[in-house]
Parts: sequence; structure tokens; C-alpha cells
Amino acid sequence: MPRAATADPHTRAKKGALAPALGVDADSIRTGIVQHLKFSLAEHPGHVENQWQPYVSLALAVRDRLLEQWIATQAASYASDAKRVY
Repeated sequence: MPRAATADPHTRAKKGALAPALGVDADSIRTGIVQHLKFSLAEHPGHVENQWQPYVSLALAVRDRLLEQWIATQAASYASDAKRVY
């Protein structure tokens, strides 16, 4: 019998998922933006030269959270063997 996956990413992280759940509060998103500035765009947060870099960092941080929730939804859908309409 397949085990039902949970749709809550915070619960998944507590149960030992590979990656920790990303928060959707302002501080977590701010941290995500800074992380993408540093590691995705290789920019120092204090030396941002134009508006494009913070915009792309924000877009990547939001995308990370959307993907995490989408993957959890997909897992729950497959685990419950839900019917799909194409």
C-alpha cells in the first residue's frame, strides 16, 4: 500500500526530506533573494549595479517556492491515485 504524501512542504521537511522547506514569510523570501544574488548571479548584495539583478533574484526566490509547492502537490496527487483529465 503506497504511503500518502503530504502536501505541506513544512511537514515534509520535518519528516526528513532531502531539502529543507522554504518559508513564504518576508524574512525567508528576503533570505532567498540574497542567496540568489550571491550564488545564482554572483553579486555582492551591497554592490548591486542595476534593477535587473534584484528583480531576477526575486523571481528565482519566488520560483523556488512555487516549485516546492508544485512538487508536493504532484506527489500527493500521485500517492492518492487521483483521476486526471487531459
